[in-house]
Amino acid sequence: VSQWRTFGAADLALDEQEEPRGCPRQYQRKYVLKDVPPRVRNQAARAGTMLHVALHHMEEHNTGPEEALTAAWNPQLPPELFAELKEVLLSYLDRGGPMVRYATLGHELDLRTVLYVDDVFGPVMLRCIIDWIGLDVQDQSLLHIVDYKSGMAIPSRTEARRSVQMKAYNWIIFQLWDRWLRGQPK
Repeated sequence: VSQWRTFGAADLALDEQEEPRGCPRQYQRKYVLKDVPPRVRNQAARAGTMLHVALHHMEEHNTGPEEALTAAWNPQLPPELFAELKEVLLSYLDRGGPMVRYATLGHELDLRTVLYVDDVFGPVMLRCIIDWIGLDVQDQSLLHIVDYKSGMAIPSRTEARRSVQMKAYNWIIFQLWDRWLRGQPK
């Protein structure tokens, strides 16, 4: 989806889709020629990554937020941010996030599947990196996918329905369903 946005897939027609944006020339420089220097990540992006790393550490090592943040701390972040990120993780657990309610099947999954085969360019792939996927222990034919967001506001249902990113995640999970629930109805 980030590549679609970079390209500006204006012809991509999805119900209630996000606004089209992007530039094919920027796509070529970034993904084909690879001559775009990496962007300096701002503090909010580094903090979001830190939350991802801490959540994965909590799950992998069965620790709490403080231990996970201590183990994974990025020294580029200001020390005073530690307490704020710890509170974010505690509130996430208090809300009953997926780690609390579901059985984890994987995280940071790099998934790819063929969208179609073009006569000129060959296979056109969809690639998604899904933050978390888990199994509903009360209904073991139901998968849950999660995309952690660094923003503190929970998106509205309308925003979630419009998200091309989440539509792509849902589609790719259905295409690769048998990796997790072979033979089960989708």
